[in-house]
Amino acid sequence: MKSFQHEMPVIGTCFNLAPETGVDIDRVLEEQRKALAAECAGKEFHAKMQRTLAECPGFIGGDLPKAITSSGRVIIEPSKTLEAMKWLKRRFQVAENLEVSPDNGLAIDILPRNPRAVGKRHKFQGRRAEQYQLQF
Repeated sequence: MKSFQHEMPVIGTCFNLAPETGVDIDRVLEEQRKALAAECAGKEFHAKMQRTLAECPGFIGGDLPKAITSSGRVIIEPSKTLEAMKWLKRRFQVAENLEVSPDNGLAIDILPRNPRAVGKRHKFQGRRAEQYQLQF
């Protein structure tokens, strides 16, 4: 397919239609800033999850969620399974399947509860609708 600038050479000189190649510095810097912000937020969330799960009874370790929308796997001591399941169900969405992990524990899949996903209930504001009686 022919480009338009070769059909009319006069227009190319008037409007400078020659293609310019190069790196858009503003876009690159913006992408780097967003990547760094996402990495910092991920590290902060991972540290928060580590502190939270340290309070779980029988917590050994596991693959913690990287973000509020990602799932993870927690390894629990088998002797503390009931207490840990109660504790985890209060704070996370917990899968009901238990798997034996090679780290001498039970692996439980968890998903953090997203407070933004739960919609707020809106209180009714305004007056009630008036009812009219029409005379026929």
